[in-house]
Amino acid sequence: MEWCQDRYAADAYRRGSVSDPPGPSGGRGRVIRGGGWSSRPAHSRAAYRDGIAPGSRYDFLGFRIARALDAAHDQTAPNPNTR
Repeated sequence: MEWCQDRYAADAYRRGSVSDPPGPSGGRGRVIRGGGWSSRPAHSRAAYRDGIAPGSRYDFLGFRIARALDAAHDQTAPNPNTR
C-alpha cells in the first residue's frame, strides 16, 4: 500500500471526478492505495483506496516518490532520435 497526498473522503467519487478525485481540502485521514503483502485479494489492486490517520505506521505501508517531467527541459530524458 502507498500513501497518497489526498485527504480521504468516503464519498469522493460521488462528489467529484471519478478519474483521480482530489478529495476534500481538509480532514484527518489521508488516502492509501493498492495492496500489501498481507492484503486480501480484493485490496491487492491499484484501484483500492482507503483512508487512515497520517501518523499511522504499518510494515505494509510506504510511499512512492513521483514528479512530473518536462521532457523538453529534462537532460536525463531519453532522446527518441538516437538509438
